Amino acid sequence: MRILFATEGTYPSIMGGVSTWCDQLVRGLEDQEFHLVEVTGPLPTQPAYRLPRNVVDLTSVHLWTPRRGRPSGRVVRTSDRFEGGLEALLRFADDDLVAFGDGLLTLARLGAQIDLWPWFERPSTWRHVHDSMERLLGEPPPLAEVAVGLNWLRGTLVPLMDVPPRPDQAHTTSNGLSAIPAWIAAKEHSIPLMLTEHGLYLRERYLSLSSEDNPPAVKLLRSRFYRALAQLMYAEADLVVSVSEFNRAWQIQLGAPVERTRVVYNGVAPSAFPDGGDTPQNDPTVAWVGRIDPIKDLETLIMSFEHVKAASPDARLRLFGPVPKGNERYHAKVTGLVRDLRLQQNVSFEGPVTPAHHAYHASDLVALSSISEGFPYVAIEAMMCRRPVVATEVGGVGEAVGAFGRMVEPRNPSEMGAALAELLLDAPLRKELGAGARERALTLFTLDRMYSGYRRLYRELASPAQMAAAS
Repeated sequence: MRILFATEGTYPSIMGGVSTWCDQLVRGLEDQEFHLVEVTGPLPTQPAYRLPRNVVDLTSVHLWTPRRGRPSGRVVRTSDRFEGGLEALLRFADDDLVAFGDGLLTLARLGAQIDLWPWFERPSTWRHVHDSMERLLGEPPPLAEVAVGLNWLRGTLVPLMDVPPRPDQAHTTSNGLSAIPAWIAAKEHSIPLMLTEHGLYLRERYLSLSSEDNPPAVKLLRSRFYRALAQLMYAEADLVVSVSEFNRAWQIQLGAPVERTRVVYNGVAPSAFPDGGDTPQNDPTVAWVGRIDPIKDLETLIMSFEHVKAASPDARLRLFGPVPKGNERYHAKVTGLVRDLRLQQNVSFEGPVTPAHHAYHASDLVALSSISEGFPYVAIEAMMCRRPVVATEVGGVGEAVGAFGRMVEPRNPSEMGAALAELLLDAPLRKELGAGARERALTLFTLDRMYSGYRRLYRELASPAQMAAAS
């Protein structure tokens, strides 16, 4: 089958956990034909992964960038369609999902024919955005805030307003901007739509908005847009898939029909994460693996090591992972925290490690301190390597770890420090948990199980003709 496979800020141009999942899926389902649509930033991109042969094309949609090579449109013929589409789309400010969807589809059909970028500079467009913000605020917004809101709306939406060629199925890998081209393809070509979420996109947008410097009116406009988008996709996707039961419960709470929800756990190849044994390190060692990012809350983990050091002065925390572009300030913040707490002899930043299992084998146990997660690969990779995990109770982490680690409250350094110290100092307990963790990973979290799950879902959505052709 031909599958439109839509991503946002991940595969194939940016490495990370979701990108790893995408790469594994398209490689593992080599009997399917994938047409990638990546939603990314304005700068040119290059694939960070070598694309397999069953990825037959890649379309990069660059946000904040006008679509080139299309006429501006005849004013008389286009004006009514644009005005009507924009007015309907902006009804997301009133929680009108039907009008919002109609507006998206109208503008996508129009954007497939003409360049919509200059149409967002028209006085009538300003008026429509102004009126939407006024309905949200209950009072007229300042003109400067209207300008910021309109600029965001144009930069976000115009690059996405197009109609993709007809596939057999559409599959979006998040409930965010990548869902828009997948949903448009599903509506325009009458094909099924699958939505997979690794975390909860809406929650993560709320967390991001809370830390932005934009004025409240713009934050409110954006938060209402993302809420409407998430609810529309939950309501209209033929299958809503999560990587954990925890996230599935939230999807249902936000409007996904129960009967259309499914859970498929992430998986790893046991051969890529071999058994690391249970021989202790020379110094008691905790590993952390991931990207240096605020959502990983490295401050809590570093502060927890004050408590660990008090119990075990020679204990080490080794942080493995890259500093993504744009996160340099956060990296400086956490390295400064290490200095402020005088933990330079205990905490080290190791950078990326290849192959990844070397990081786990160089530790006695693994820590995750994130404030938001879906179903993290780090947990199941560590478990496959026979390492118990101490992690924050967020997303599906506890569902992955089960009884073979320790779960602590987010942003609680003393609780995390106590759990880390307990396992570092108790070798027999650590050995028992590590053995159980590996057995659990081998039973539940392998690539073969993940592949079987998605083959089953694609078959569930396939038409009788497609099934006959496949057989």
